[in-house]
Amino acid sequence: MNRLLDTLGPELLDEIRNSPAEIPLDLVKRRIWVVLAYAAVLYRGGDYQEARAALEQCLYTVDLRDPAGEMLFGTRARITYSLGQL
Repeated sequence: MNRLLDTLGPELLDEIRNSPAEIPLDLVKRRIWVVLAYAAVLYRGGDYQEARAALEQCLYTVDLRDPAGEMLFGTRARITYSLGQL
């Protein structure tokens, strides 16, 4: 699983970083959750700066796509929890 995340994680991180508004919110949310798993792999590997950067990008994307905080509440909570663990 780690090898898969090592491949998909950076790719999806770039995608959420550059995700246009036309991409459906549910697809962006799924990509964020994969990046969350990737950040956990980075964290467990001791790459704390990269893990923090990935989590902060996830939080930025959530704030950008759901500024009212109503649709991605659980995703935002998980990102915040992960940042707290880091």
